[in-house]
Amino acid sequence: MRGCFMKRKTVLLILLILAVVWLSYLTGCMLLGVSVDDRVVQFVAGINDSDRSGVYLNFHPDILDYGGIVASFWETHFPYGNAPYTISALVTSDPLNVTFTISDNAAGSWNVKFVMEQLGMDWMITEMYMNVFPDAATALLVN
Repeated sequence: MRGCFMKRKTVLLILLILAVVWLSYLTGCMLLGVSVDDRVVQFVAGINDSDRSGVYLNFHPDILDYGGIVASFWETHFPYGNAPYTISALVTSDPLNVTFTISDNAAGSWNVKFVMEQLGMDWMITEMYMNVFPDAATALLVN
């Protein structure tokens, strides 16, 4: 009987430790905010989603075009029919000059540049430039 009690106690202790570790991990992720790399990945995930109504959430709320970057805006530049979009050559060492190439499944590619600003713990996009590959990203899309 005593052995059964000890086994239960050990199992409960292990479960408690696992729960504490898991909650610490989740809390730690929230405390770190959204990195520059994570913001780019979230942006691409947003344009790959059939519901693009949340893509604007990757952009700083104080930008001038904030109201204009609705789902239809993304359909014009990144048609959902050409998804999934993928990124390559991502360079995030300078938040004022984040560059990458985005490609679609229809063999289209564009060079993209983000200018980012930190808002609290999160990096947000303040400007987006894009040009057809291989040209440098100089055409301002969002500001």
